[in-house]
Amino acid sequence: MGATNRPDLLDPSLLRPGRLDRLVYLGIPTDQNERASVLAAQLRKLRLEGDHCELAEKVVSTLPPRLTGADLSTIASGSLLKAVQRLCRQADEEHRLAQEKGFSSVTIEKILEDWDKEKRTPIIQLDDLLEASKEVTPSVSQTDLDRYERLREQYSSNEL
Repeated sequence: MGATNRPDLLDPSLLRPGRLDRLVYLGIPTDQNERASVLAAQLRKLRLEGDHCELAEKVVSTLPPRLTGADLSTIASGSLLKAVQRLCRQADEEHRLAQEKGFSSVTIEKILEDWDKEKRTPIIQLDDLLEASKEVTPSVSQTDLDRYERLREQYSSNEL
């Protein structure tokens, strides 16, 4: 088994009978359902405020076309970063309030130690996903997509 996004660069000997017997083209997810499924699969690994499928559907409706699975994965990891940043701001705010109240010995580390595991664990919210999605641009251009389609047609007709 092998995978590549550049089959045009493969050594032709790899495509001879008995080597790679099946050629399968897996394009980028094109419709809302496919894109939501890919994003939901990425979100399943994370702690969310809400259902991963419902959140994915809401986010996908705002996305530009041509996002790859890797681009959708970037949204998931970016949303986790947003959730962590929110926790950091919360800890900073608690530290600031403690300082204002005259508790100068209270450090950020002490605040975080006092938080239970539940409070220290980032929970991704819809806003985190939406913000992360604004920072992602399609990694595949229309030109690349057209080239991939030509390669798919070329290699599909040469199926072993």
